[in-house]
Amino acid sequence: MSNLSELFEKSQVAISLGKYNLVIRFSQEALSIEPNNVVAYYNLALAYLYLKNYDKAVEFIKIAISIEPNWDDCLVLYCVILIKKEQYEPALKKADEALKISPNNEIAMYLKACIFNNLKSNKEAEWYIKKALEISPNTSLYHLKLAEIYSDTNRNKLAEQEYLEALRLEPNNSTFLNSYGMYLLTKNWGSKKGLELLRASLRRNPDNRDVIESYEAFHTYQNLFFIFMQSYKEIWEQCLSKKDFVLIGIITTILYFLDIESFIKFYACFLPFVVLYLIAFIYTKKNIS
Repeated sequence: MSNLSELFEKSQVAISLGKYNLVIRFSQEALSIEPNNVVAYYNLALAYLYLKNYDKAVEFIKIAISIEPNWDDCLVLYCVILIKKEQYEPALKKADEALKISPNNEIAMYLKACIFNNLKSNKEAEWYIKKALEISPNTSLYHLKLAEIYSDTNRNKLAEQEYLEALRLEPNNSTFLNSYGMYLLTKNWGSKKGLELLRASLRRNPDNRDVIESYEAFHTYQNLFFIFMQSYKEIWEQCLSKKDFVLIGIITTILYFLDIESFIKFYACFLPFVVLYLIAFIYTKKNIS
């Protein structure tokens, strides 16, 4: 029979490999040896969090906290679970409790930034993520969160800088590539760089559902938009030749001098279609379906 030390070592290896059912098994074995072992309850809560069984995760993290109420890591994990359950106010309280025990707990600060960002309280979110960055300036995840906050508040140059800094620190992180790619595509749906980043993200982590959904959502949108633009452009070019455009120009010039009211009405009706054609022409030239 394994001792506690061996079981915890096995649990850590299983966590690193994403084998959460094994984590549960090893933790239960540890509890059969020492029924009030706080680390075993913490690991159970962590495993159930990753398995998305949030009610079970809450059950075990509460036990861990009852055994060791001053362990800030337990409070931080409880905060994460509550965020996953979208219970933001209780999650804020747990983060505050962790910071009361450990004022420099940067993860608690990061979690508060995430919560405030979800609540659209971007001023508070920015304050907390910058505090976390003061403690740990080379943590890429904090730069990513700051980039998202800047993006939400339309400070695009600052957002760009933070996305690039996050990727400088972790150039192969599929989540970062996905987030930056979606940022570029949100700001400009014709962004080839954004699509390249999504593809790079998918290559690095082909099983990540968030990455797959982002890529599929954009690709579907892009294809539909491209088809619409291409069809509109082709209809115009089939119906109107260059000579027709010259003729329209002559007619509008005559209207301008003879009847300004008719000229304005004509252009009010006709000009939006011309502008849309020009957009379709440029877009289809730049993009390949």
